Amino acid sequence: MDAVIDKDLASSVLAGEIKADIFVIATDVPGVSIHWGKPQQRSLRKTEPAALERYMSEGHFPAGSMGPKVQAIRHFPSGQRQPGNRLPLEDIERAIAGEAGTEVV
Repeated sequence: MDAVIDKDLASSVLAGEIKADIFVIATDVPGVSIHWGKPQQRSLRKTEPAALERYMSEGHFPAGSMGPKVQAIRHFPSGQRQPGNRLPLEDIERAIAGEAGTEVV
């Protein structure tokens, strides 16, 4: 049987299990955006899980790119601080300080 284990979702589950205070996904973009690649593109600096859900249902986060990252962020347990940041590796310290990436509150 073939299987695919998504590294972002697995990391989110692990972070929840160890009761991590923060969950950061380091990647090559500065944060989560809607209308990606279009004139009305907008970066989300701070957002709520419900807004991510709505944007996902509107098709803003394709399965082959932002979708798995947003799914992982949404699965990090609520009630824990969850700046589900997606950002360049060099911005991790700024993300932890709440100064970079997309923070999900």
